[in-house]
Amino acid sequence: MTTQTLPKLPDARPLLLKALGTISRKPSADAKIPALSVKVSGVKADAALVERYREVCGFADSNVMPITYPQVLATSLHLWLMTQPEFPFSLLGLVHLRNKIEQVKALPVDGVYEVTASLGPARRIPNGIIFDLLAEFADESGEVIYKSVTTPLVRLKTDMPKGKMPEPVLSGVADYKAISAPADTGRRYAAVSQDYNPIHLFPLTARLFGFKQAIAHGMWTVARCAALLEGDLDGAPKELQVQYRAPVMLPTKGVVKRSVTSKGHEFLMLAANKERTYLSGFIR
Repeated sequence: MTTQTLPKLPDARPLLLKALGTISRKPSADAKIPALSVKVSGVKADAALVERYREVCGFADSNVMPITYPQVLATSLHLWLMTQPEFPFSLLGLVHLRNKIEQVKALPVDGVYEVTASLGPARRIPNGIIFDLLAEFADESGEVIYKSVTTPLVRLKTDMPKGKMPEPVLSGVADYKAISAPADTGRRYAAVSQDYNPIHLFPLTARLFGFKQAIAHGMWTVARCAALLEGDLDGAPKELQVQYRAPVMLPTKGVVKRSVTSKGHEFLMLAANKERTYLSGFIR
């Protein structure tokens, strides 16, 4: 593993422009992902930006970061890694499949952290190649208190047999919470996350990439679900997992279906008519 140290978190916006230049990369089912990582020390969250993030995603006021926010801080490092010349795939067309986040304890907004991001190896699946974007936050004592894994898909033809993803089923009795995503959700989330991917901003810019409407950021949808559910937990969340199943077109109204088990809270985000599942997840 080759690790490079940066003096500060990079600005995601020029990296998104640089990502457009990766369109010439030709994907191959035999491609190897290099063992690269990048580290930044002395990372501090902007308290005002965290507050705006809470408003956009619906989190309650607190002196600790929402469980999804450190992942937002690490995003620019993931972009930095994927725009390196050694990375073999174009960033255009990557499909966000799932996230897993674990934290030993909630991270104080005024804390100082060392953030390390790295690339995981490529694995073939029937729809193409998946890989992991990993992030770790260590506190000033050096203890790793936060870990996240983001798994994207590179769509490719493979010789592996394809099967239909089974519909998720919740255990036990479930209840519902209403959820709403206005037309400007993508723009509001971009302003607090630096993720200005054009598919999330306007219908016109989304159409350039094959979408009829702008679609919500995957990390907004999971953050909004977590914000709805975390008040019912016994303390700060320790683990959050989500599997994305369909894009959320903007604007939209939906519901979050939740079932409480002995291990935690299972949940689904559904269309308002409950005929389409956007994502499935687990929080504890």
